[in-house]
Amino acid sequence: MQRVPFLFLPEKKTVHLFRFFLGASSFFSTYVPDLKHDLEEMDSSLKVEEYSLLAFLHIFLYSVLFVALFSALLYSQQKTSLEIIEYSTLIFFVFFFLFSFVFYRYPHIIGGKKAEEFDRSLLFALKDISLQVSSGVSLFNAFVRVSQEDYGLVSKEFTLLVQDLHRGLALDKALEHMAKRTR
Repeated sequence: MQRVPFLFLPEKKTVHLFRFFLGASSFFSTYVPDLKHDLEEMDSSLKVEEYSLLAFLHIFLYSVLFVALFSALLYSQQKTSLEIIEYSTLIFFVFFFLFSFVFYRYPHIIGGKKAEEFDRSLLFALKDISLQVSSGVSLFNAFVRVSQEDYGLVSKEFTLLVQDLHRGLALDKALEHMAKRTR
C-alpha cells in the first residue's frame, strides 16, 4: 500500500474523528472524477470520501501554516494590520489551490508510475511466456512460472491471475480482471 507523503495526521484516526464531514468531502472529490481509479491504482485502502477528507484537512492545515509564517514575516516588516490581513488572505487562497492541486493529483502520478513499471516488466514476462509455450509448457504453467519469477508488479498480477484460474474463473474473464487492475 502506497502512503501519500505529507499526510502527517494518522489516516484511520483522523477519518474516524472527522467522520461527520465525510459527506462534505465528497463535494471536493466531484472535481477529480478519476480519483477512485487513481486510489485503486496506488493500492490505497482509503475510499474516495476518506481521501478527500484527509486531503482537505491537510490542505487547510498547510495553508494556515504558510499564512502564519508569511504573517509573521509581514509583521516583522512592520506592515499595518490591514496589509497583513490582505496579504494573508491572498496567500491562504494561493496556497490552498496549490496544495489542492498537489494532493488531488498525487494518486494519479503514483498510478502512472506503477503503470510504467508494469509496462517495462511486461515485455520480458511475455517473452518468457512465449518461450515456455513454444517449448511445450502449458499456458497455465507458464503463468505460474511468471508469477514465481522476479518481474515486479507483473509477477504480482500473474499471481492474482493464477489465483483467479485456481478458483475456476475462465481464462478470458481472469485476463479481463487483470486488464482492469492494470490499466
